[in-house]
Parts: sequence; structure tokens; C-alpha cells
Amino acid sequence: MEENVFAILQKPFDLNHHNIYIGFQEAMSAMHIKDDTKPIHILQFVVSGKGGYYLEGSGFYSIKQGSVFWLPKGKNVSYWPCANDGYEYYYLGVDVLDGDAFFEQIGFTEERPVLQVEDNRILEAIAELYVCFKERTLVSNFKGLSRLYEIFGLLAKQNPHESNVLCGNNAGVERVLIYLNHNYMNDITVEQLADLVHMNRCYFSMLFKRHTGLSPLQYLIDLRITQACKMLVSDVTVTEVAIATGFNSVTKFGVHFKKRMKMSPMAYKKYLMQVSERPIRPGIDVPTSEWYDAEMNEDEL
Repeated sequence: MEENVFAILQKPFDLNHHNIYIGFQEAMSAMHIKDDTKPIHILQFVVSGKGGYYLEGSGFYSIKQGSVFWLPKGKNVSYWPCANDGYEYYYLGVDVLDGDAFFEQIGFTEERPVLQVEDNRILEAIAELYVCFKERTLVSNFKGLSRLYEIFGLLAKQNPHESNVLCGNNAGVERVLIYLNHNYMNDITVEQLADLVHMNRCYFSMLFKRHTGLSPLQYLIDLRITQACKMLVSDVTVTEVAIATGFNSVTKFGVHFKKRMKMSPMAYKKYLMQVSERPIRPGIDVPTSEWYDAEMNEDEL
């Protein structure tokens, strides 16, 4: 039972560990980034100085030491340092199964994308995380991952809106989540899932969405795409990944992958290869919209 509960709680923040970025930007080299979009979610942790941030559909925000602000994946953003007191910051990029739900749990929404952290341990932990991932050793990577989740835990702890309930407590939905986690690669229908918990299809779908925020089919597709992202870092082909994750059709896989990741599976695979070969050093930002827009123009499939 304890393992099952852990698997359920893990799903809303299923991070792709092959797609984590950490870096540091000095004030003297900080630039005005205008009308940009990112292929993954990014948090910026301001350690000194001042600046501004703009999120499309949300507005303008002042940032200063202790500010942590969220750059949502795929959203138009701009950020800039003050001319006479530019800000220095660590940036942390992650890809996660349900980004909006995850970041809401740790305090960020598109209506509230900037937090002023009160716990100094958050900035200390991000600095340690940066050092750990720069070392690129097995021990430092394990230590870095522990710091990563510590940061998320500290942010969630200071979040006044944090509910502490990630999936609800419906036994039927929990059973289906466990089943999907172990069988996502198989052919699955909503009717089968409803039969699994002895429910009417319509009632089951309504209950599932109430507890997860997604329809059963959308949850299954997102789960498959998340697993595919993890597989694409290896030597397997796109066709093999499509079959192994239950899509069976390379074309169908490509359509769903582009819709969620904003790039083709092959472009994503090349993207991971370039990142894995590039040393981590200060001032290196994650790829911008220009990079993956160019990749998306190629007919990879």
C-alpha cells in the first residue's frame, strides 16, 4: 500500500531528469530578453540587484533580491535588469508531466508568477544545486537531485495556497492511476478503466477529471509523452519509442509529441544530445524559441 500511495503522489510532479538545467547569470552580463518563449518551465532565483519581468496575459512585475519568478513553458515572456543595479540570478529549468498543476502546488500561477521568498534556505539550496550539477559526478548528481526536491519542498511549505492534496482520496481513481502507471504502453480505453473500478463510463470520466484535472485519455497521453521524453535520451529510434509507449503509430506519436513539447520527437532527441555534450557554465541559458522554431520547420517524421 505504501508503494502505491507513493506512486500516486509522484505523478503530478513527474520530472524528466534528463531535462534539468541549472545556471548562473552575473549582473554585468545580464541582457534584456524580450518577447521570448521557452521549451521548458524555468524558475529564476534573484540573489542580488533589481529588474523587471513581464508575462503575457499577466502583466509587469518588479523583481529584487529574494524574488523567485516563473517563466511558464511556451508563454511569451520578457525580463530585464535595472540600468544602475542589475540583478544576478540562478535559473532552474525543468520539464514536468503537468506543469501548471505542479507549479501551483509550489506557489506559482500565471496570475501570481512572482514570489518573494522568506526562507534563506531556498537561495542557499539553489546555490548548492548549481555547484553539484557543475561537478558532473554520480555522487554530486544524487546530491543535486536531493537539493532540487528540497527547493520544491521549501517553496511549497511557504506557499499559503498549498492544499497538501495532490490527487484526492477516491479509491477508484487511485486504483486507475496505479494501473495506468504500470500499463500505459498497452492499448487502453476509457471503458476498460471504468470497468476496472466498476463504474459507469461517464461517471468515471467526470470523477477522474475532478481528482486529476485531466480526462482519462489526456492523462494517458501526457503520461506516454513523459515516458517517451525519458526514452529519447537513449539510442532507441523514434519508431521504437512510439511502439514502446503505446502509440503504435509513429505519425500519431509525432502529432501528440509536437502538441505537448512544441517540437518533433527527432528535434527533441537532437536537443538532448546537444545539451548532454555541452558543459554547464555561468551565463548559459536554455534554448529559446528561435531554436525549436527552426527545428520544427524540418520534416523529421
